[in-house]
Amino acid sequence: MMQVIMSESDLDCFHDLGRQNGFRYWFARDLMKMLGYRDYAVFKRGPINKAMLVCSTLDRDVSTNFEKETRLIEGIKQPDYRLSKFACYLIAINGDVKKKEVAAAQVYFVAVNQISECMSFPDDRSPLERMCKEELAANLFIITQTEAKIRNENIQGQKNLKDAALFAREQVRRAMEAIAPFSSARVPQK
Repeated sequence: MMQVIMSESDLDCFHDLGRQNGFRYWFARDLMKMLGYRDYAVFKRGPINKAMLVCSTLDRDVSTNFEKETRLIEGIKQPDYRLSKFACYLIAINGDVKKKEVAAAQVYFVAVNQISECMSFPDDRSPLERMCKEELAANLFIITQTEAKIRNENIQGQKNLKDAALFAREQVRRAMEAIAPFSSARVPQK
């Protein structure tokens, strides 16, 4: 039986790795470990540099999303980056998909982005801060069922991952409509 890489506790772990100082950020070296990388030089040369290139290509401010920093780690000054959530997403989609941790992170970000795309919010609070208990539970269920589908069917490739997420979302929506028709209205549609 294959182990689920990014469980509910792992999703909490990703969130918990984040820090707050005017905005929410994650350190690259922490994200590196979560994505299954052991060598920072390899991580920087691969996913981080590719993600920075994508950010630049999209005319996004690279220095805001990938803020250089030197950290004291185990008594040694180490180069690192403060990453925005957008930077974490770009790194995950540019990571080595042969790593199960990377594939799981991609599923997480696809599901989170699907939810965010379908909702518009006038203020700066995150979509999760606006969801009721039913919405949060439904969205977590969508993520876990997407993971299960990907694991059970050995799905690979960005388009196939997105299709799996869309399928899981539609199935959850249908189940909610059958149980409580008004509740499903708040689950994101295509």
